[in-house]
Amino acid sequence: MIKSIQIILLSLLAHSALAEQLLISPNLYIEYERPKLIFHSGKSILIKYEDWSFSHEDTDPETIYQGIDLSGLEHDYIESIFIPSLRDNFPPWLAALSKEQAEFFIPIDARTSVKEFSKIKLYSSYIDKSQEGNIFILEERSVHHIQMQGNKDFHTKLLMNIKER
Repeated sequence: MIKSIQIILLSLLAHSALAEQLLISPNLYIEYERPKLIFHSGKSILIKYEDWSFSHEDTDPETIYQGIDLSGLEHDYIESIFIPSLRDNFPPWLAALSKEQAEFFIPIDARTSVKEFSKIKLYSSYIDKSQEGNIFILEERSVHHIQMQGNKDFHTKLLMNIKER
């Protein structure tokens, strides 16, 4: 009897630990505390707390911008939003699109950061005035986009909780 109770308790503990990891790929997960609400719609998932929230979406290079297929260019394109010199190698229309998106994601007062894992790059921006952040994660075969609403401390915590598996 006691042994079966121990097994049940261990399985419940294991289940609750998994419930606090959002697996976003075979290589990455986001650690998170129990939220107020989890909502899934289409390709997005929203994790909502009392004072802040974040959403995750796998970006599709064919549909990220209506009428433009970025297949094969998505990594270079996202990096060019954060590293303007990379636009020099683009055709003029793509360089202009990258510059426009940089102005949206990284206005003058935004804070940016770059974090690298073994084969993964993470580009981040946070805007104090609007209390919103964007995180782009570039893996070998995919690009993830995380948007968050909340203060800078929540943004920093979210960045720290993106981990390799």
